[in-house]
Amino acid sequence: MLINPYSEVDFGVVRRANFHTHAGTGPNTCGAYEIPEVLQLYKASGYSILSISNHNLYTDPAPYSDCGMCLVRAYEYTTATVHLVCVGTDKVEMSSHQAAVDSAVADGGFAILCHPNWFNGTEILPREYIYNTRRYIGMEILNGGCEVVGTSFGPASSGYAAEVYDAVLSTGRLVWAFGCDDFHRWYHLSRAWNNYFCELTEGSVIAASKAGQFYVSTGLVLTGLDYDGKFIRVSARHDRNYRDILRFRFIGKNGRVLAEVVGESATYKTCGDEEYVRIEAVGSAGAMLWTQPLYNPDKLKLDV
Repeated sequence: MLINPYSEVDFGVVRRANFHTHAGTGPNTCGAYEIPEVLQLYKASGYSILSISNHNLYTDPAPYSDCGMCLVRAYEYTTATVHLVCVGTDKVEMSSHQAAVDSAVADGGFAILCHPNWFNGTEILPREYIYNTRRYIGMEILNGGCEVVGTSFGPASSGYAAEVYDAVLSTGRLVWAFGCDDFHRWYHLSRAWNNYFCELTEGSVIAASKAGQFYVSTGLVLTGLDYDGKFIRVSARHDRNYRDILRFRFIGKNGRVLAEVVGESATYKTCGDEEYVRIEAVGSAGAMLWTQPLYNPDKLKLDV
């Protein structure tokens, strides 16, 4: 039997979220615009949940609580090698990347491993950091900012990391997939986001994050995901509500494509030996979504 993280969610409640946002023009912000301007951009773009996560700098969201969004505390732990968005904490821990994760977890929050395929000018993130760092619960399967060529990110590199994500899942470690803008400039806005099924409080956002009750999108909306012990049934639509024919891919261990279905919905008959099944969908114009994995709890476990 697989665990379906969406078994109890209300698919009619969708809250758009981004946790990787650089705002402000002071030291270490790496931003280009003042915080109120960035908040206004995200609010106008339909976001309900946002974190200001500047490099090694905690930015208190309290002065901006009237922005019309749920602001969740965060910062980005940043070294030449490892970047982690630490969410739900106001403590900046710089002694090591593991200490940063542990500190966020101790405060009741969580950590997201950032852009594992980003080329920083010297190297991409060495894989030993991905496998040996403990207790982070999230990985950016898509970092939209890295996909923008010739920007402040330096050399062009890939923000897409599905193969890394599958590699980690295939070791037996349960990690949730996140999509983030890594916002620095206006052209990073709304390139990848997370759709949440939760109330608009920091506590609800953190609880939903730990439970995997969200998915990644670049323009598709998940309208249903059901598992009855044998069949996985999924449906989706374009977020602008026009009718679209989608291509659904059911993906298992080591990134193996278990099935591919074209339509407005899809069904996969499980074999009973799957360690996990996650779903990707793509529309005719390229809009996508990535679900969290349905997983065998005897095979995959969160490292908490």
